[in-house]
Amino acid sequence: MTILDNLTSEVVIKKSKFITLITHVESKEEVDRVLLEVRNKYKDARHHVYTYFITSSLKGASEDKEPIKSAHRLLTIFENKGINNILAITTRYFGGIELGASNLERTYVSVVTDLLDKAEFKEEVTYVLFKAKTKSTTFNIFKKRLIESKGEIKECCFLGNEVEVSFLCDRLDDYFKTYLYDIVETDIKETKYK
Repeated sequence: MTILDNLTSEVVIKKSKFITLITHVESKEEVDRVLLEVRNKYKDARHHVYTYFITSSLKGASEDKEPIKSAHRLLTIFENKGINNILAITTRYFGGIELGASNLERTYVSVVTDLLDKAEFKEEVTYVLFKAKTKSTTFNIFKKRLIESKGEIKECCFLGNEVEVSFLCDRLDDYFKTYLYDIVETDIKETKYK
């Protein structure tokens, strides 16, 4: 799932001000751009702690020289909650009173999780485009099985007694593969599609 809107909060704890933004991002370049905007907006702030989780293979975090691991803890929280395409940045203005590492870490995590509790999310479905060949005599069975699995035919090309089919599906699990493999003539080829 992904966040729908940008959310911000401002919290003051022992005279330290924590300004937090959570926003939707699609790429590392977008993360860098938003981070630069925040750093320019709050140039005199002491720290900009951030966490981004786009996919399980594209994620990152920085405590920005704070003596804590809260940004990295947020990676785990995002992953466990199934949140993708998110960037959380907390800017801290030091108020002159040391908070202690454990209080500081709890604060960084809680300001983000408090915003997550207020956020609206939408489920994201990434479709995959598949290509396969089937005999024209089994095409109607193929089509029925695909519809039962919530798939969608994008293109058909009838070639004599064979049909080349391009279709979308949100997943191709083992059950579905078995369901289709007994009626297709070739391997099912996969291409990413959004």
